[in-house]
Amino acid sequence: MIRTIRGKILLLVSCIVLLYSLYGFTFFFIHQQQIKQYNEVLERFLLLQRISSQSEQLLQVSRSYLNTPDPARKRRYETIKKSLLEDYEKLHIFQHNSNQIHLIDYMNQMKEQMELIHSALLSHEHQLFANAEDYYNRATQVQHLLNETTFTLIQAELIENKAYYAKMIQLSKQFQQDTLLGLLLAVCVLFFLAYLLATNITRSIRTLATGAKRIATGNYQSPIHVQTKDETAFLADTFNTMQENIQAAFDKLKQRMHLEQELQEYQLLAKEVELDRLQSQIKPHFLFNTLNLLAKKAYLEHAHETSDLVITVAQLLRYQMQDPRSGVSLAQEMDMIRNYCAILKARFTHRLHIFIDATEPVLQSIKIPSFTLQPLVENAFQHGIEPKETGGTIRISIEVKTNDVYVYIRDDGLGMSMTQLESGGMGIYNVKRRLQLFYQRQDVLQITSQINKGTTIKLSLPREPSKVITNDSNPSC
Repeated sequence: MIRTIRGKILLLVSCIVLLYSLYGFTFFFIHQQQIKQYNEVLERFLLLQRISSQSEQLLQVSRSYLNTPDPARKRRYETIKKSLLEDYEKLHIFQHNSNQIHLIDYMNQMKEQMELIHSALLSHEHQLFANAEDYYNRATQVQHLLNETTFTLIQAELIENKAYYAKMIQLSKQFQQDTLLGLLLAVCVLFFLAYLLATNITRSIRTLATGAKRIATGNYQSPIHVQTKDETAFLADTFNTMQENIQAAFDKLKQRMHLEQELQEYQLLAKEVELDRLQSQIKPHFLFNTLNLLAKKAYLEHAHETSDLVITVAQLLRYQMQDPRSGVSLAQEMDMIRNYCAILKARFTHRLHIFIDATEPVLQSIKIPSFTLQPLVENAFQHGIEPKETGGTIRISIEVKTNDVYVYIRDDGLGMSMTQLESGGMGIYNVKRRLQLFYQRQDVLQITSQINKGTTIKLSLPREPSKVITNDSNPSC
């Protein structure tokens, strides 16, 4: 059984070789042109699919290299980039009046994506990790645009080729008419054979044209079925594969967007819960000690000092009622520390000396979680000054720089060993974790100490409000 269009034509020519040689040669030539155009159409679709796949691979390989840089991943990246550039040079075969604008956008998007990925790798090699991540995220956004533009170009090609298929059918009918007029003696045989040939070919072409029109309208669920086993069946299989790939790409994109949205919501909720949990661990301990102090002072004294102390504690309690997620100004936090230090001075009088140097106007604009400094001052007193027989001094100072504000809490107490520094305590750990969640950065707290010489705690706070978590902004995921 003859399964190619070429074979069918050769069969027709063999039957009427003497009378129909000229017409058979003409038909053969026309058919070869059709096959060439078929192949060109197919090559354009395959080129688009290959470019889309390679751009995805380039993005994945660059992500892998950014996570774990090694020569093998770099060579893989260069290989994919080289192949993508070769296909980039072939895109001119797509250009025609109906897709010129989209094709130019597509080529610009490809170029922009490769430049962004290259910039991400260069930034990573220069240890500019934040810039590298930014370039990579922008390259991912461009990849989404590439996918959309690929779909637009495929639609444009389908619409453009729709007229071509109709023209092919018209040429086949015209050839039938010319054959009948030219060969009157073989009219019956030629008509029968030409009719069978034309019907066999045009039926598949009509099916393909109908399927292409359906795809152009956005219907990717109905496969194209061709009864013959010739080239049109191959084109039908190619269209079906293209439909499956487009649908799979859309489903994957929707699933990825849904997962990313859920992940962002989950991370935000987890951070808020952890922030509340850490905040709740700090407050009860301080309130218990404060109330215990008030009971002792009320028992021992009958003077105005106790009244002043109650007012100070009331201010602390009012301060404590604030939402820990919104943060307070550093100036407010320093006012709270002054009240807390007044309580400590009331308890330990001559054994404790406290000096506070914090008068910068910019402190009003610096955000910090409430009750951040109190556990650190309490830790300096309990573990540094109180166990020391002669007492000691705590100094709190603030240093304002261009991008950061540094808060220092120094004491001349007993100090800590390296083992004690590494183990730390719950209060210091909670403060550090809260600051990391609040500012979305790791380098927020440093501790240096020497035995019998004292301890210094340094807080590094950003001056820019955009870098902290507030009720009006979500943390980056």
